[in-house]
Amino acid sequence: MNILYGVNATGNGHISRSRITISELKKRGHNVTVLFSGRDVKDFFDLEEFKPYIIKKGFTFVFKNGKLNVLKTLLNIDLIQFVRDVFKIKKEYDVVVTDFEPISAYAARKLGIHCIGIGHQYSFLKKIPKSFKMKLASLFFLRFYTPINSTISSHFYHFNQPILSPFIEESLKNKDAVSVMKNTFLVYLAWEEKDQMISILNTIKSNQFIYYCSVDKEEQIDNVTLKPYSNKKFKEDLVACNGLTN
Repeated sequence: MNILYGVNATGNGHISRSRITISELKKRGHNVTVLFSGRDVKDFFDLEEFKPYIIKKGFTFVFKNGKLNVLKTLLNIDLIQFVRDVFKIKKEYDVVVTDFEPISAYAARKLGIHCIGIGHQYSFLKKIPKSFKMKLASLFFLRFYTPINSTISSHFYHFNQPILSPFIEESLKNKDAVSVMKNTFLVYLAWEEKDQMISILNTIKSNQFIYYCSVDKEEQIDNVTLKPYSNKKFKEDLVACNGLTN
């Protein structure tokens, strides 16, 4: 089967989940072409296993102080380029899978190809407890941002709904023998200002922090270890750390 697999690259969660599902699809003999959007080309890392892949602009969310800046996000949208990218995709796929990625989803709608939405956000369409923001997301983002025909939803709990548990690599499930680094926390705060976060973490002297961020090489600032983005090393530290700061 020929599959177009769209991945929202604004954060690393969609990419991490897609590594697992795309790998399994390829093992089963499917031809998978991956489409990334939502991130500058220079900011991608560790994409070798995704080949063949293409990178498009898509929609990039703009954040300020850890919060979505709606106005700047809207001003950053290039609708003309988005439409061009949608129309460049030809009807050469049997199915489209989207992990919250809009170009692949709209291309599927245009071409009349079945589109499957996979990921945590699609659990918002099920009968689960939802905050007001989650309800808004289910009304707008999941119906207009990525129009889909069916879903494969995931969540931390199933709520007696057809919802899968979070996707975890097999290699991470067999780490019982790893020594835990006491009082050491892994920092996953992709949208925060780096310098501001370092200043805050430096005040918590009783703990050590491992902070993956936009640096070229490993660096120590008091009780904070800065590390460049790495899929493999991040997950190794995730298993070994005493906790997670998110």
